Amino acid sequence: MKVANVVSLDKDAQQLFRILKENGMRIAIHTSEGRETAVNDLKTIGLTSCVDMMVCGDDPISQVKPDPHNIQLIAEEMGTTPEKIVMVGDTKEDILMGHNAQVKHVISYSFIIILFNFCNNW
Repeated sequence: MKVANVVSLDKDAQQLFRILKENGMRIAIHTSEGRETAVNDLKTIGLTSCVDMMVCGDDPISQVKPDPHNIQLIAEEMGTTPEKIVMVGDTKEDILMGHNAQVKHVISYSFIIILFNFCNNW
C-alpha cells in the first residue's frame, strides 16, 4: 500500500474495499508502519471509513511479522477465527504470518510465486 512515502492503491482495490463493506464484510489492517503513518495513509486514499480495526507496528500489543499473534488478535477482536479470515499481503513475511496463524486463504499481490510454493507444501 505504501512505497517510499508515496501512498498508492489501485482504483480497483479501492472499489473492492467499498464493495466488501457494502456487503457486510469487516476489514482489518495489520501493518508494520506506525499508527500515525497508517492513519494518514488511509485518509489520503479515502478508505478510513472502510477499516474496522487496525494493528500497527508501533502498537504495544503488536508482534513482528511473521509472528501469528496479530492475526490471532484481529480474529479474536472481530469475533471469528483465523481459519475464516481472507488475508491479502504483499511480502513474504505476510504470507508466512498467514500460514503461521493457520489462515486458510492467503492472497499476495506481489509474491504470487511464493504463494504457489507454499500452497504446494501445505
